[in-house]
Formats: sequence, C-alpha cells, structure tokens
Amino acid sequence: MSAPVPKPNSGHPKSPQITPKNIFHLFADAELLDVSPNTSLASSTRTADHPQSQDASMEERCIVIDERDREISMASKRVCHQRANINRALLHRAFSVLPFDTQTRLLIHQRASRKITLPDQ
Repeated sequence: MSAPVPKPNSGHPKSPQITPKNIFHLFADAELLDVSPNTSLASSTRTADHPQSQDASMEERCIVIDERDREISMASKRVCHQRANINRALLHRAFSVLPFDTQTRLLIHQRASRKITLPDQ
C-alpha cells in the first residue's frame, strides 16, 4: 500500500502563498516561464543509479502554478517532486492516465524499485 500524498502546506502550515513575486525567493531552482516553441525541455543528464531515460525525464520542465492554477514559473520535474518542495506547496501542472479493461476494471501496477519518482508504489 502506498503512502498518501501530502496536501499542499500539510507539513508546514505557515508556508507563504507562492506568487510570481516570491517564487524565486522561496524556490531557488525555479526558472522564468519560457513558452517559446524552441525551448528544450530535457537534457541528457545521467547518474549511475538510474537509466538515462529516467534521468533525462527528471530534467524535463514542469509549469509551476499558484493555488488558482495560474502559471508563475518553471522547474524541473526533479525539483517539483522533491518531498521538501511538495511539503512547501510547490505546485505544478500534471496529468494522469487511468487505463480500464473491456470489463471497465481499473488496471493498476506497482512501480519498480529503481524508479526515481514514487518507487515501489
């Protein structure tokens, strides 16, 4: 059974609201939002513990949003998924895919232990 994902600010009830004016002060790894079509979203960084595809994926840029879903900056997937940043309410755009079989049963799987994000869940 997986651990519950904390709600924003659950670990730090006095965390300030994130705004375009304070995002860079609160999160040093945040970047200016760049929506130009020529922006590279990933680099080919690699570590010994994880395959290149996972490491490259962790360098992809996420759109950081405020509590009202307004775009305020960008940050790497690695930064967005750090537990400390989640606990400080660093929010980003995301999506989920829920696959169903022909009998309308939800198909689930357990993530591999070697995954960077949410291993064994």
